[in-house]
Amino acid sequence: MKAIAFTKYEKIKDMAIDIAQELIRFDNQNPPGSDQKIAAYIHKKLESFGMQVTTHQVDEHVYCVRAVYGNPDHIGLIFSGHLDVVPVTQDWARDPFDPVIIDGRMYGRGSCDMKSGLAAMMAAASYITQHISCEKRGLALVFNGDEEISNKGMKAISPMGWLRGDAAIIGEPTECEIHLGNRGASIHHVVTKGKACHASRPWLGDNAIYKMAEAVLRLRDYADKLSKTVVDKYLGPATLSVGVIRGGQHANIVPDECTAAVERRLLWKEDAAEVSRQIQQAVGDLATVSLKWHCPASLLNVDHPFVSALSNSVRDALGKEPVINVFPASTEGAFFSVYNNVPTLICGPGNVQQAHTANEWIEVEQIRKAVHIYIELALRWLKE
Repeated sequence: MKAIAFTKYEKIKDMAIDIAQELIRFDNQNPPGSDQKIAAYIHKKLESFGMQVTTHQVDEHVYCVRAVYGNPDHIGLIFSGHLDVVPVTQDWARDPFDPVIIDGRMYGRGSCDMKSGLAAMMAAASYITQHISCEKRGLALVFNGDEEISNKGMKAISPMGWLRGDAAIIGEPTECEIHLGNRGASIHHVVTKGKACHASRPWLGDNAIYKMAEAVLRLRDYADKLSKTVVDKYLGPATLSVGVIRGGQHANIVPDECTAAVERRLLWKEDAAEVSRQIQQAVGDLATVSLKWHCPASLLNVDHPFVSALSNSVRDALGKEPVINVFPASTEGAFFSVYNNVPTLICGPGNVQQAHTANEWIEVEQIRKAVHIYIELALRWLKE
């Protein structure tokens, strides 16, 4: 393996660290998730690099930003990520929106998930606009709001053509590993019905919570079997979990309705409506099941040329063999790969285990590595 010049692109890497700190200072916890100020900052910054920038307001809180350099009619590469961060609900040792670097770690809400990824992409774009001709195949940065809740941003911009291109990278935290995709997710409501009456004479009613208890036991058995029999070579097992149960109004009333929210992780090409029918079969006539939300899985074949291009870029940037893996959580990948037929990979700085945690942090060196990888990828992919 050739020796790697770790000092390459040092000024650009320093820029990424500065940008990451600036992004963390914006308090855009979702909910409520107001991205207006952070979107305005990104718009201005990318515009200063010479990119053509558009900001789209989805609703009162959700904003998306797209920046294009080079050929706008043929986008060769898309760098993508989300603006919003999860709420600060735990006790922190310091202000979560006042980033500090201690012993090589940057602390702050969004440092890992995923403002450092955005910063690395923005810094890489600053280099690309100065050193790479994109007249034939353009570069686009697409940053969306509301990823943490219901993907309002991606749902709004997908029909606008913002997600179309030859390939896309999502900068979620993978420790700069190459992740081929992620399982999808779906939420189903399981509802049991009964008959209300006074709790002093429960035999006059029909307790919906008792029915739900039986339904949950059936779901537990179904989930155990599911994870052992429905397995993807790369994405692993399909899973099901009962996450929320709500039923009843007062202790002295036999409840006539109970609802459980069930999450089912989806494998590649699994149909959410069919999954909902399978859940209905599992609970039988105890309950009715309805699909409330879903986002499909995303997966790229390991033999795809884009995997090879990113693998070679990792080798050039880090001087070591790339790690090929899959992302454990959900991403917006399906909006590219499923809905727009765009080959999509996940590769970004940080360890996902730090996402959503108190005292969230990222190793600064991870940001520097991601910048290097993104630049090498653009040099290679946009010229091929």
